[in-house]
This record gives sequence, structure tokens and C-alpha cells, in this order.
Amino acid sequence: MIPVIAHGLGDAADLPLPLPLVLIAAGGAVLGLGTALVRRSDSAATSPRPATAVAARPAPGTRSGSRATPGPAVREPAEGRPGMGRRLALPAWVTILVDEPLTRAGLRIVGLLGALLVLALAAFGPVDGQANPAPRLVLLVVWAGLVPLSLVAPGAWRTLSPLRTLTSLLARMSGDPKEGDVRPLPRGLGWWPAAGALAVLAVVEGPLRGELPVLLIFLVAYGLTQVGLAAVYGSRWYGHAEAFEVLAAVVGRLSPFARGADGRLELCNPMPRLAAPAPPGAVLVAGILIGSALADFVTDTPAWSGLALGRTGLAAIGLETAALACCVAVATAVAAAAASARPLTPALLPPVTGYLIAHYFAVFLIEGQAGLSQLSAIAQGGLRTLTTANLVARYDLLPGPLAASGQLLGFLVPHLIGVLVGHRLAVTSYGPQRARAAQRPLLGMLAISAVAGIALRYSAA
Repeated sequence: MIPVIAHGLGDAADLPLPLPLVLIAAGGAVLGLGTALVRRSDSAATSPRPATAVAARPAPGTRSGSRATPGPAVREPAEGRPGMGRRLALPAWVTILVDEPLTRAGLRIVGLLGALLVLALAAFGPVDGQANPAPRLVLLVVWAGLVPLSLVAPGAWRTLSPLRTLTSLLARMSGDPKEGDVRPLPRGLGWWPAAGALAVLAVVEGPLRGELPVLLIFLVAYGLTQVGLAAVYGSRWYGHAEAFEVLAAVVGRLSPFARGADGRLELCNPMPRLAAPAPPGAVLVAGILIGSALADFVTDTPAWSGLALGRTGLAAIGLETAALACCVAVATAVAAAAASARPLTPALLPPVTGYLIAHYFAVFLIEGQAGLSQLSAIAQGGLRTLTTANLVARYDLLPGPLAASGQLLGFLVPHLIGVLVGHRLAVTSYGPQRARAAQRPLLGMLAISAVAGIALRYSAA
């Protein structure tokens, strides 16, 4: 069984301000930013600005020099603002290292060997879920570690993914390495399959607590299903259906790193990527990820401890599953209402990263240490040496106030980015006059999300 320590580092007592003031500040920041953006766009729309013509172009169908009235004046793009925003190229050796075939091959080998190790541990390791590192490595270290990995290296999971590596090997063995014989993906597939995978994973991680038999069955069934469907539709299937890859894609939208037109890695403004259209099913994916985090916050509150007191076995699992379902349903309904203006759907994705940071920051920091200590024990003495005595982790690795402030900023900043993305999409999709009404539901959802998320996170026992 996985220990529940998600909120043992950086609690309400460590916040820089009393919790009520933090809640007021968070809600005020979201609403204040949204109001300021709306007023600025309204002012820009009503203020007359003379158009500076670069050159009077002939109207369509006329020749230069004729007496026809020229067409509309064409504006030059603002200086320093090309289509993808300002960019700063990273040193050339960074791109060379990342693109080196040996680097990519090494990462694929690491991912595949890591998956085999986890399966071996789940099947043949200690029966005690505390002593066995398999649940900890899959559900806490890898799952939580995808958040910082995707922020720093978006797309890295595509190389590390053992499922993609297996699919590539099978394609080579079948004589179709370029996957030319696979079927086209179903139209409108989007992220709908990934939403189902994320829902199952949320149950395995949450109510079922990553129990070893359940985890082993899930990993085998999940792997066989994904690889089997990828054999039919090709490796493109994973971008639509693989839970880890879709999570990495959601978080990777916030990454400031991208490739330029010449293929070189650059530091850039992520706004164009954040404002890119979201695949079908994105609202449900956001609802499941946010709802599962909320369910974890709820089940760590003192009120829940009293409600669950005395419940064990199936009764406890049923109660937690009901809480998870309710949280996911509420989060999805609120997200769907906020995205009633469909072009604004991409603005729902940045807050997901905020919830993941608030949910998994302490988990990754503490359980990462415990997982490494267990792997070290395996390297030194084999599986027989694995006991709960191998669980070594320092809770004082980060001072409480620093941890609390870091989690708070990691949660709130993505909500503010969601406001920026929503405003940009509203103005470009509906124009300045209709943008105010279009983004109002989204702004309300982001404010409620920020306040409710912080309140539940820091009300944990």
C-alpha cells in the first residue's frame, strides 16, 4: 500500500500569510487580472488609432499604377514579435546532445529496463506494499516526476515511453518500421481514450492505494491493451490514448522550451502553444486530473477522517471511490460550463498543471528519496534485502515555509496563465466587443478553482 503523505510538507502553518488572506489574495489576483485585461482590450477597441500604411497595395485584380482605389492598408507586425514570440536560442551543444542517436537510444533503453524492473518487483518482490518499491516508483515517482520533466523537456516522455519502444521493436520485427500498413486513426478520436485510461489510473492510485496485486494486473492489462491497439493504429495512438503521454502533453504546453524553424532548441514565449486548439476530450481530461487531485485533498481533511473512521476493506474503497467520482463529476461539469465557448477550451489546461504541482510536490520530493533508497538496497543486496527499514527520506530537505510558498506559487501562477490564455483566445475568436461576455464563465471558473483548490489543499490534516 502506498503511504499517504501528499500533504506532509508545506502546510497551512507554513504559508506566508494566514489562510483566509491567502484565499482572498488568490481570488482577487485571478479576478483582478481578468478585469484589467478586459478593460485594456475595451480601451484599445474604443480608442481611435491611425493605421500606418506600409505600402498602398492595388486592389485584387488591378495592376500597379492604375487609378483603382488601393485595398486596405497592411500593418507590419510589431517589432520583436514574430509569429511565435521572442526566442532565445540555446547553445548549439544542447540541441546536438538531445538529437544524438546514442542519447535517444539510451533513454529508450532506460525506459524499457525501468518498466521491466517495475513488473519484476510487482510480481516477485516483497508482498508488503510498503517494502515493495513498485507502487512507489510507478504511481508516485514516475507519475509525479512527469510534471517537472515535461516542464523542462516537453516531449521527453515520447522517447522514454516503454510502450513506444515496444511498438517500434514490433514494427521492425514485422517488416514495417515506418508503420505504412497501419489503419488511420478514427475521426475525432482526440483525447477520449486517454480520459478513460486516466480515470482507471486515478482509481488504482487513489481508492485502491496501488495494492500490489491490483497494480500488477493493471500494468499488464494496460500495457497489452495499449501495445495491441498501437499495432493496429500505429504509434500515433499513444498521443491520443496513453495516460502518461497525454499528461506530459498537458503539462508540456507550459514549457518555455521549443524548437525553432531550424530545429534548434530555444527558450521562447509559450503563449502560442498554450493557445493552440485543444483536442476533443480535453475538457474531460482536465476534469479527471483536477477532480482526482481534489479528491485527494478532500480525503486528507479532518472532516473526512471522521467520516471514514471505522470503515475498512470494501467499505473504505467504496467511500473513497464515491468521493473521487463526485470530485471528478463536479470538476468536469464546471470545466464544461467554463468552456461553453469552445475556442476557450485551451485555457482550462494550465490550471491542471497547478493542481498537479500542489498535489504531487511533496509526494515526489519525499517518496522520490524513499524510492531511491529502496533501489539502492536492491543494487547492494538484491530483493531479499527489501524491508520497510529501507524507506529513508528527509522531511527537512526543504524548509516548511519555502515548500509551502513554492507549492502556492506553483498552483496559482498556472491559474493566472489560464486567465491570459482565455483572454487572448476570447479577443481573437470573438473580437474585443464580445470578448468580455465570452470569457466571463471561464474567469469565474478560474477564480473558484484557485480559491477552492487552495482551501482544500491547506485544510488537509
